[in-house]
Amino acid sequence: MGPTTLCIQRGVLDAGFMNTTRTSDAELKDRVRLELKWTPGLDRTHIGIAVADGSVTLTGGVADFSQIALAERAAWKVAGVVAVAQDIGIASDSLPVSDTDIAHDLATVLAETAEIPSGAVHSTVTRGCVFLGGVVSWDFQRRAAEQAASSVQGVRRVRNSIEVSPSIAVEHIARHIEAVLERDIADEMDRISISADGAGHVVLAGTARSVAECNAIGRAAHSAGGVETVKNLVHVAE
Repeated sequence: MGPTTLCIQRGVLDAGFMNTTRTSDAELKDRVRLELKWTPGLDRTHIGIAVADGSVTLTGGVADFSQIALAERAAWKVAGVVAVAQDIGIASDSLPVSDTDIAHDLATVLAETAEIPSGAVHSTVTRGCVFLGGVVSWDFQRRAAEQAASSVQGVRRVRNSIEVSPSIAVEHIARHIEAVLERDIADEMDRISISADGAGHVVLAGTARSVAECNAIGRAAHSAGGVETVKNLVHVAE
C-alpha cells in the first residue's frame, strides 16, 4: 500500500503550554469520527480511525487523492490531536494499471503541465506509488507537479520530494527584468540584489540611475512568473 505519511504539529507537544486536562484516546476517536462525518464532500464509509496517545491513524480506501486530503484536514481540526498519520489507499473498481503505463502517462502529463519547467521534475513509479524529485523555482510549481501526478490513472500515492530553490527563482527574475526592459542592463544588474523565498515574495535592493529606472525594475520583477509580491528597496545612486 506504500509508506505511511506522518505529520506532527509543531508546538503541540510542549507540555508547558498544554492544558492539564487530557482528552482520552476514545474521546478523540469519537470527535474525529464526527468531524469526518460532517466534512462536506468526504465519503468516510471505508475510512478507519485509530488513536494512540493523541496520534490519529487513518486507514482504509477512498476514491481519489482529494478524499485523502479532506480526511487529513478534518482530523487536524479536532482539538487534542497531536499527530496525524494516513495510510489510506486509493480504491478502484477498474483493472490495475501497470507501472510502465503509469510512468508513460505521468511523463506526458508532467510535460503538458504549463507551470512545470521542462526537465525540472523527474519521477519513478513503484507499485502504483509515484516518487517525484527535482528542483523548481517556486512552490506553486512543486504543487502543480503533485497535482498532475495525482490525476494519472492507476496512481495510488504520491511522494513529493521536489525541492524549491530560491536561487533559481533569482536567476529567472534577473533574466526577466532584462527582457522586459528590452536592453542589456547587465552592468546595472550588478548593482542590484534580488532575494526570493520560493513562495513568490521578492525583495529588490541596490541602486539605479533614476527614479524611473527604480520603478521600471520593480514593475519588471513583479511581472515575472511566480512572483506574488515585490518589496522594492532600489534607490537612486547619489
